[in-house]
Amino acid sequence: EKLALDEISGNTASEIAIISSGGVYETLRQVLLESELISKFVLYKAATSYPFNEAQLLPFLKTKKHLVVVEEKR
Repeated sequence: EKLALDEISGNTASEIAIISSGGVYETLRQVLLESELISKFVLYKAATSYPFNEAQLLPFLKTKKHLVVVEEKR
């Protein structure tokens, strides 16, 4: 059995999901907390960008209407 290392926070009932990982996730989460916008979105923190934990990610995505992916530019 795989460990569920991905994390979900924010408003889990929101139809708008934001997925990110690493330092970008931490910065994004902090900005949403400080601006009090965290209640409008659900955040999905991917433990790894490849491979995704499909067993946890796909059921989560099926409950959302909109997805925003925030990643670091290299």
